[in-house]
Amino acid sequence: DTYASLLHLNNEARRLLIAACQLHEIGLTISHKRIHLHGSYIIAHSNMTGITQYQQQMIAAIVRFHRKAGPSPKHSDLKAMRDKDIKVTIALAAILRLAVALNRTKNGDAAIPHFEEKKNAWQWIFDPKWYCQHEVCIWNATQEKRPLSKLLGKPIQLKRTRKEKSKQ
Repeated sequence: DTYASLLHLNNEARRLLIAACQLHEIGLTISHKRIHLHGSYIIAHSNMTGITQYQQQMIAAIVRFHRKAGPSPKHSDLKAMRDKDIKVTIALAAILRLAVALNRTKNGDAAIPHFEEKKNAWQWIFDPKWYCQHEVCIWNATQEKRPLSKLLGKPIQLKRTRKEKSKQ
């Protein structure tokens, strides 16, 4: 929601992201190594009610690009889409990539950072206790933040706390 207007994402995009979040691990039923490819295939070739075939293809592409190689507008999974939908799909895949990185423990203890836009960066500020208990998630998110940073036009900095003003 923080980046919706900046990335030109509407309520339909939010619904697609929620669906992709719920389905991104479906490929585990086949193999962990290529979970993103298997998940994309399963989603693309399933009978899904409540969404259009076009939306289903977008969800499949979001899941396809949530790990490993990032999306390119020239990729075959995106070629049949309208330009604006390619941009939405790429943005949602970047968001899902980072969300998955921050929720590696899958124990319901998901990160809820506070976002601050600075002149030269986006700061994601985490609860210090959560940050210290989830160092692997932070490390993984650090590895996966580049696609979203690129779309936002600024780096994303993951921080434990805000800098406090000195008390004098």
